[in-house]
Amino acid sequence: MAAYYFARFDKEALQKLGYSTWREAYADISSKLGVKSSYVKNRRDGFDPLFAWRRGWWQRPLSASEAQVHSLLADISEEALRTLVARLLDSSDTPEMRLLDNLLVNHVESRPRQSQNINQRSITGAAAESLFMELHSAGQSNFTGSLLDHRQHGQGYDFLLQNEAQPDQYIELKGTAGQSGGVSFTPKEWQLAQSAGSHYWLVVISSVHDEPSLQIINNPAASLSPRQHFYTVLQTSWQVPAAQLSGNTAR
Repeated sequence: MAAYYFARFDKEALQKLGYSTWREAYADISSKLGVKSSYVKNRRDGFDPLFAWRRGWWQRPLSASEAQVHSLLADISEEALRTLVARLLDSSDTPEMRLLDNLLVNHVESRPRQSQNINQRSITGAAAESLFMELHSAGQSNFTGSLLDHRQHGQGYDFLLQNEAQPDQYIELKGTAGQSGGVSFTPKEWQLAQSAGSHYWLVVISSVHDEPSLQIINNPAASLSPRQHFYTVLQTSWQVPAAQLSGNTAR
């Protein structure tokens, strides 16, 4: 989980956990978890295929456990995930860690096909995002304006397009390995697509590894009818005990 947090939020994670360098982080975490520093680094690098800003092992398929960690934690906010990591580093024997271990074991054993699908989506998605940025820089993306990379923000879109002629536009990238294939939206992506309406764009790059082609769909919530799937995720909440409420009554 700590490795996933570092891979997903990169230098922001390093700073918010109070580390100055990666070497310092690896040394501290390895001593607390009883593993080698190289193991911590390698586990972080294992998530490279998921995040385009990671350059190390991006072509290596995710392992089943890595794919399931992402499946469980993808919708967790930076703050909530940071809290879980801090608790892990303080003590690995907590209710949260036992719950996560149990979820991971059940997921890996019962859903090997899902792990393969996550692998494929991660690799093609990262390739599609990188290709789209290259096309936009070359003036070939069919969009005009400044393209801001918001993939780390986790707000339901990948890129924010800004120009003076129109309101901000939200662009979500999807990639497929072949010329045909479906795509998936996260809850945040679909909710934003619905609320943003014509300001939301879906860009699908097909055959992303061979002869890529772009399909651009404006306002996908109005023109597409996806089928909802349910799966197990880890969610967090912030609970305030009654004693604190009674002790903070305004006078």
